[in-house]
Amino acid sequence: MPTQKDGIDNVVVNLDRKEAVFRVGETMTGNIVVICNETTAVRGVRLKILGRMNIHWKEVSFLVN
Repeated sequence: MPTQKDGIDNVVVNLDRKEAVFRVGETMTGNIVVICNETTAVRGVRLKILGRMNIHWKEVSFLVN
């Protein structure tokens, strides 16, 4: 499949928080840097963030005499 030339060389997302762990309802802040290698018309930016979570638990049983 040929690569479409759009004038955008790179896109970098910088989050303000060092740790990349967020809980439900927390606000993510930072900036998006779009590096263009030529003059490029841009109508807007759409950002889609996908996340992943790991869950673990330990079951403990107690016997009472």
